[in-house]
Amino acid sequence: MSRRITLHLMTVATTALTVSAARSGDVVQAQSSSTPHNYTFFDPSIIYPACQHETDPLDCSANAGARELRAADALGRVSTNLPRARARAVDERTALRSIERGFNSRQLLEFGARQQTAIDQLEPTGIRVHRLAIKWWDVQCMGDDQWVFQPYYDLVKAFHDKGVRVILTPVGSPNWARTKARKSPVVNGDPCQLTRNADGSERLLAPYAHGDNNRAWSTFIQQMVINFQPLDVAGYEIWNEENSRNFWDATGHTPPTAQAPSPGAWALLYCRAAGQIDAKDSGKPVGLGGLAVYQSTQRDSKRRVTNVRSSTFLAGAYQARRSLCRTKPFDFIGYHPYAYQQVIDGGFTDMAHTPAALELTAIRTVMRGRGQTGVDVWNTEWGFPSDFDGITKKRQAALVEREHNYLANVKDPGRRGRFFMRFSIMFNPVDGDLASSSVFEHMGVLTSALAKKQPIYNTWSSLP
Repeated sequence: MSRRITLHLMTVATTALTVSAARSGDVVQAQSSSTPHNYTFFDPSIIYPACQHETDPLDCSANAGARELRAADALGRVSTNLPRARARAVDERTALRSIERGFNSRQLLEFGARQQTAIDQLEPTGIRVHRLAIKWWDVQCMGDDQWVFQPYYDLVKAFHDKGVRVILTPVGSPNWARTKARKSPVVNGDPCQLTRNADGSERLLAPYAHGDNNRAWSTFIQQMVINFQPLDVAGYEIWNEENSRNFWDATGHTPPTAQAPSPGAWALLYCRAAGQIDAKDSGKPVGLGGLAVYQSTQRDSKRRVTNVRSSTFLAGAYQARRSLCRTKPFDFIGYHPYAYQQVIDGGFTDMAHTPAALELTAIRTVMRGRGQTGVDVWNTEWGFPSDFDGITKKRQAALVEREHNYLANVKDPGRRGRFFMRFSIMFNPVDGDLASSSVFEHMGVLTSALAKKQPIYNTWSSLP
């Protein structure tokens, strides 16, 4: 069945997307909506021209997009033999430079009536920025014509009203935007409800898998920007830890069908997103999503690449972007300098020699080589746990203070000792399930009940 649709022109208010649309035959008609950031709207441009008359135009378009991604993949292939970085000396005792602090969390979306309470308690810590991952799966799991931005909008608006700007991180894809082989398992055909793993655990990472319908990705970015542009976001960070297979293609299949992280395929998504952002929110920075710390490229037991060295992925992304969208250089490079593992493993000596700091130096070397010494690194996720593998609450606070000061004061020797770290965005503001073996459940400055401040709360609030 053909899905060709004739669109009537619609006027969208510049302050918010306040229209919805419903299908009426082959025509999309504007309608009023009580929740302006949830709406029905189908954009025929998500169907590739060659797929318009196919039996399943969406699947045909996903396959066409997958071929584009495979072609882009080749553009980002680089040697993994990058030189090891040397430590950069920073005096951690006298570091006093001030950088913007904030939190990274999706938790608050699930807080319901407690959301504002949490924000009210976090504001006194002096935060100026919040990083928020917007999962395409959440917004459109119900179908290609359904849009659910309202929960995200309410959270961004609540921070905006407190003078806290938000970095938006679009990531992942709904099943309908993937090829059939890469669709995540769902319950009884419910497109939004994922099945559980064999051990009963949730498939938490499946929604983060990349899509294949690149035209639909462009439309998603366009609608995201239209919704949030009135709230003056701080910038747009494209993807999260795309150099790790978990955040690139953990579709949830057993055995896994996951693809290796691809600098070229990611660059294609970046270029499409940057074009939409520049058109709808001109002047806002658009950058590379926060890289996970890997000092070497890793493989599984079958020798398949699982995680790519941070600086290697960045070099490949530069190479591919130059071919795909030469006129849109990266406005910033995201990085996640977690150093907690060295503490847990007992190998921690000083901050400058942690893998996180050494790979940061390697990243700056790649940036200088691409003429981007003047571009900042955005630390959009990092932190230390408490009451976890021997790290006490007091030690957590001391480690956070030490790494924050290190990152705030690290300099690039390639440009007269220029400071280059823009943000310090900690994960997570609120503790989760403390019985969990996940380190990320133990990083909060507030307890899960929001009733008690952790010792780290005052330390974090006093940082420059």
